[in-house]
Amino acid sequence: MCIRDSTITGWTNLLAQNAAEWNASTGVFTATKAGTYSVSTTVTYAAATTGTFGSQVYTSIRKNGVIQSAASIYSETGNSILRGSPSTTAVVSLAVGDTITIQTFQNLGSTASLSTGPGLTSVSIKEIANRIID
Repeated sequence: MCIRDSTITGWTNLLAQNAAEWNASTGVFTATKAGTYSVSTTVTYAAATTGTFGSQVYTSIRKNGVIQSAASIYSETGNSILRGSPSTTAVVSLAVGDTITIQTFQNLGSTASLSTGPGLTSVSIKEIANRIID
C-alpha cells in the first residue's frame, strides 16, 4: 500500500512563534500576519521488521497545497532501521489566511508509522525579517 501526499497530523514536536497559528491535530499552519516565513521539517518513519529494498520516503512543504520544497530518500534495506527523509526547508511569502502543510509519501507498507522520538519528526515555522542587507 502506498500513502500518497498525506498531510501529517497529530504533531507533537513543533517550534512556532505564534502557537495559535498552528493546529497540531490537523497539521495546518494558517498565517494571521502577512510576511516571509522560514519552514523546516524532518520526517522519519519508525523501524520495522518488514519492507523491501529500494523503499521510498518523500516529504514536501506546501503553501495552499502547492509544493514549495521537497526531499526524498530511498532505503538501502527494508528491515529494522529508522527510515527518514532528508530535512527540507522553504522560505515562503504568506498573506493572511495562507496555509502551510507538511505532506508525506511512502511505499514502505500499510503498517508504516512515523517515529515520535525527539527530533526525528519535527517542523519549525518562523517569521523572518523581510529585508536585504547590502
